[in-house]
Amino acid sequence: MPLTLKSKQQRPINDSSELKNYLDGTYTQAAQYDAPPGYPVNQICDAIDKASKTTTDTLSRIVG
Repeated sequence: MPLTLKSKQQRPINDSSELKNYLDGTYTQAAQYDAPPGYPVNQICDAIDKASKTTTDTLSRIVG
């Protein structure tokens, strides 16, 4: 079953390599443009850190 992320991703992700590529691009862009007001690196790290405490759906926490 394809995975469609809960973010701006519109095209379904069909395998693990597509998911890896999507997350790699997301993390790269976050690191490149890590600035106020959002500080996306902090947001990503906070979401991952909190994931195990609040849900078993870690993927949703990572991608928003």
